[in-house]
Amino acid sequence: METALGDPIPAFTAFWFLVVLQGLNLGLLLVVADAITGLRFMKGLSKTEPLLSAMLIAVPQYFILVHGGQFQSILQEFADEPARSRKRGTMFVTLYVLLSFAVFIVCAILIGRAIYG
Repeated sequence: METALGDPIPAFTAFWFLVVLQGLNLGLLLVVADAITGLRFMKGLSKTEPLLSAMLIAVPQYFILVHGGQFQSILQEFADEPARSRKRGTMFVTLYVLLSFAVFIVCAILIGRAIYG
């Protein structure tokens, strides 16, 4: 498998990155739902439910990205991308990831303080 940015297994790195990011966004959705409805979805989760949720996110992502070398065809789509477009795309993706983490953490702290004292 071809390497990207020195990563020996870029397909699996991208796969796990997407799983974590989608899990983070799902967690943010639950935290906001907790605050809006007061039902406390996050507090009532068993120890196995987050693992099952991760599997529900991971299985489709595996077949979309990794299975059958789909990652290679995605890389080929962007092989001739101009440097300016690549830089802009990288900036937007980085900003999205950082904001996803930051918003989740800030919301969890603020809502946790409001709900649980």
